[in-house]
Amino acid sequence: MNEVIRLLRVLEVFGSIQGEGVHTGLPTTFVRLSGCNLRCTWCDTAYSQNGSGGEDTTVEDVMDRIRGLDRPYLCVTGGEPLLQHDVIALCSCAIGEGYHVDVETNGSMGVGELIKCCPDVFLSMDVKTPSSGQEGSFHGENLRLLRVKDQLKFIVSDHTDIDFALNFIGEHRPPCELIITPCSNDNAEALADHLSNELCKGEYGMFLNRIRLMLQTHRMIWGPDRKMV
Repeated sequence: MNEVIRLLRVLEVFGSIQGEGVHTGLPTTFVRLSGCNLRCTWCDTAYSQNGSGGEDTTVEDVMDRIRGLDRPYLCVTGGEPLLQHDVIALCSCAIGEGYHVDVETNGSMGVGELIKCCPDVFLSMDVKTPSSGQEGSFHGENLRLLRVKDQLKFIVSDHTDIDFALNFIGEHRPPCELIITPCSNDNAEALADHLSNELCKGEYGMFLNRIRLMLQTHRMIWGPDRKMV
């Protein structure tokens, strides 16, 4: 009987620190997969959008590279990693070997099979705001599947995006951590002022301990143009 070969289209594997979300600052191995089904206007990894980039790599070969970097956290990102079915096999292998596995998804793909097969995975899920040009891409069923330990992220570039994020939170009441991140650290001050003023109005009081404004730490350290950080 022939052995099933599990392949991923891998763009890059590298070690760095996590720069976004609740795991910011932790030593992390990043596996960036190739291909994305969305085209956000402010995407900072546009080179990962084309699914023909990178190389077809077996899950075991990817695991060898992860082991070689010897970091406790693994972040599987893209592109959109859930476009590749064998990403579940990678996550399962890594979790089985004791890694803490984060999967960064753009929110447009269903996560049910991933959670079923890998219940210990940490989901970092986006909701695309109006400035992304991909508003409305969110897969609504994912709201039912998000858990307290997961995080929902909103990348914002203006006041309209912040208002969108707060309205989404107020309407759907996600149970997880809620992260609002400026798409550029350059305008973070104005966005922070607006977010603070909106939160203090009171209607979002039940979320005050879960809504965080967080900058892109890796961009602050290495700048906006450097890859593999």
